[in-house]
Amino acid sequence: MRNPLDVAVSFANHNGTTLDKTIGNMNDPDFSLCKQILNADYQLPQFHGRWDDHVNSWMEATHLPVCMLRYEDMHLQPLATFSKAVAAIGLEKSAEEITRAIEASSFEKLQKQEQESGFRERPHVAKSFFRSGKIGSWRESLSEKQAGLIIEHHAETMLRYGYLDSRGNPIF
Repeated sequence: MRNPLDVAVSFANHNGTTLDKTIGNMNDPDFSLCKQILNADYQLPQFHGRWDDHVNSWMEATHLPVCMLRYEDMHLQPLATFSKAVAAIGLEKSAEEITRAIEASSFEKLQKQEQESGFRERPHVAKSFFRSGKIGSWRESLSEKQAGLIIEHHAETMLRYGYLDSRGNPIF
């Protein structure tokens, strides 16, 4: 899970579209990716709905086990967060093994690999798949109105998962 304010910036880049269109999509209960099958080799239609509906559909799933990880925690507490993920899938790995895996898959290393060799999943409309990876980069990209629209539509879920404080102000 990732702060929807940062998701908006990243998703706009990923889809090669404007922030306003992306925010509209994130707030649309009927939003789907790839609504038409133009190139089935590339991607099939995927229903997402609103950002909060998508998050809650996973978090409230009863038919499969879900281990919730926040993107922000992966950056701020990598060993604890990835140890939780490793345990959730039933692996037994030492702290050293997990630390090596974290280092081997750092954002900077993945970004460098993409620059050198490309990245198969990079959409043709995006300059890169691994754009910046920073927490809180929305503050440099979203207007107050744009951030307000996201918060207005998703405040309950943002509060539940620690993205807003009790007064409705963004934490990250």
